[in-house]
Amino acid sequence: MLSATVSPDGRRVAWVERDGTLWVSALDGSGKRKVREQTDSMCQTAWSPDSRQLTASVAGEGAGLVDVVSGAYRKVDGLLGCHPVWAANGTIALADGGDGTVFLTDRRGAARRVIPGLGGKGSAYGCYDLASISPDGRRIALFRIARGSEPGDAARSLLANAVLDTRTGKSVALPLSGRELRQVFFQADGSMVVRVRSGDRYTLLLVDEAGKKVAEQPEPASLRDMQIINALG
Repeated sequence: MLSATVSPDGRRVAWVERDGTLWVSALDGSGKRKVREQTDSMCQTAWSPDSRQLTASVAGEGAGLVDVVSGAYRKVDGLLGCHPVWAANGTIALADGGDGTVFLTDRRGAARRVIPGLGGKGSAYGCYDLASISPDGRRIALFRIARGSEPGDAARSLLANAVLDTRTGKSVALPLSGRELRQVFFQADGSMVVRVRSGDRYTLLLVDEAGKKVAEQPEPASLRDMQIINALG
């Protein structure tokens, strides 16, 4: 399952199976319920901040929003993109999937703008995988690659090798102590849970909104070949 996403309230998980069926259940798998059929299984959904809606691309309809309870779908042209992340302030970021551009918009698909330095003419990098976005929409964790590099397939990856300022495109400094950045998950207070690697050892860092390390915890070796789906505070 490549498309699992956890709701902001920490109560449910949504995913799309290979046949295009969108499902929702409790975190332990109980209460599994079909929400809608014929949705895109490659570009995962994103939960709204209130945990009531999901972004989705529906066959023959395009991109839009799905009500988690009723399954009702509303087309939103400006949400066309892949691997969205949705900030608490309503900002939605999506990967273009073509030239490596990442754009920002809202639930209406209005006021679209791009993150400088990703995709497009003169950019050094492109991005096809988004991991997490800060509550205010000003910072984003993503996996960027040198422009012209092979982007791989369309399946989602939650790896992150950079945190960028969404207004300037500049990198945000993190206290990694020489370790390799692997994953980042923003918390409701603007802090970050940061996963780093040194050799075959992984460690989780808690980094505050100002970029200062608050704590760190070594990860069990049994988890080193896994990706974290989300980190809920």
